[in-house]
Amino acid sequence: MKMMQWGAAALALGLVHFAVPAEAAGGKTLETVKARGVLNCTGHDGSYLGFAEVDDKGNWKGMDIDLCRAVATAVFGDPAKLKIVPISWAQRWPSLQSGDIDIVIKASGGTLSRDTELGLQFSMSYYLGTTKVMAHKELNLKSLKDAQGGTICIPAGTTIEQQVAAYSPEDRNQA
Repeated sequence: MKMMQWGAAALALGLVHFAVPAEAAGGKTLETVKARGVLNCTGHDGSYLGFAEVDDKGNWKGMDIDLCRAVATAVFGDPAKLKIVPISWAQRWPSLQSGDIDIVIKASGGTLSRDTELGLQFSMSYYLGTTKVMAHKELNLKSLKDAQGGTICIPAGTTIEQQVAAYSPEDRNQA
């Protein structure tokens, strides 16, 4: 079982890339992490089921948390050398830039503006998701256009927020 966990960590490191400060390419972030003796990685300030959540015993779990452990294992050889820092979506970039966290593993999209304006370094995605809108079946909606005047709940500070705000059924040509 232990070998399987280590194998999964190694596989994750081979397939996964993250958002880190641009200076990380020069090694400053890695030097800081090694000197501190612990990796500060993103958690969530609520519950993000399947990605970053706290179980009934107070332990962090989820895909993002497992990836944080994999990075800690790669750096220190020990997945326990990890501090999970619970932050909101809006806090992830300022926390990374300030050095409060060392790496963002938080289902976040890399964009050109985040690379250039925020000075972050993104790499390949580890999870690809789509933006979906759900409604109660009894509303009998066939498209988002049918939901005029409705409310959509989404996480603030995310690219999903931008995508939904940019989509306006009134402005689209309906064929």
